[in-house]
Amino acid sequence: MTNKSKILVLILPIFFNNTTLAMKSSPFVITFFLKPLTETLIEQETVANDFGGIKDPKDTAIKSIFNRMYNAHPQAGIYATYNGNATVSDINGQITFLRKVVEPKIHLLVTEEIEPLLNNPLQKNIIEGFILEPHINHKFYLIELRENKETKNYEWTVQEEIISKRKKIPYNTIILFADPKNASISTVNKTVKMDGNLLLPDIYIKPNSDLQLTTLSFLKIRQYFSRVKKKYEFKPGLYQERII
Repeated sequence: MTNKSKILVLILPIFFNNTTLAMKSSPFVITFFLKPLTETLIEQETVANDFGGIKDPKDTAIKSIFNRMYNAHPQAGIYATYNGNATVSDINGQITFLRKVVEPKIHLLVTEEIEPLLNNPLQKNIIEGFILEPHINHKFYLIELRENKETKNYEWTVQEEIISKRKKIPYNTIILFADPKNASISTVNKTVKMDGNLLLPDIYIKPNSDLQLTTLSFLKIRQYFSRVKKKYEFKPGLYQERII
């Protein structure tokens, strides 16, 4: 082996190791925002709750506090899953996952409940995926980034599609646990910056008193998902949250 080939063998592992580390330290993400459908409705319900008190003696203090918080911030506390990971929207309504697809094309399923598809009924910890029961309401969208032929800019297109019930939900689908009657996705075409991260169109949410039930539906299957891990960094004049 010549000296040149020895040098090449030594350099290649260093190059590939550095590349791997760079990808881990700065991954691309998929993110989107949930927003209140009408600001006026939110303000009216918040004021009514603040001054109305608990009218029904059966209401507990916990339920009262929950309703006040949710009426003020209906975009917060909503669960979502993607590619085996689960997270919950923050007070700004933001949901973020690590990007796991190459093509800028995402399926979005809005539903209150999904069921695990068991590989063996006796082994409930092993599943093949998830399905929709026939009686469960849902909306299923294809969100795709396309080039506008006139402006040459890239814009999101949103198209509602049909998903077969009792068949496995595609693994790379973002599932938003919300009442589909109270959620709508923005179809306004917006120019998208091409930088590796995917900022999806906004999703508008109405206040929904059944959020507790939707949350409980998700908690029944949460053991099948990994929690999205976040890392917080504090730098001079900068606070940064990263998905790892």
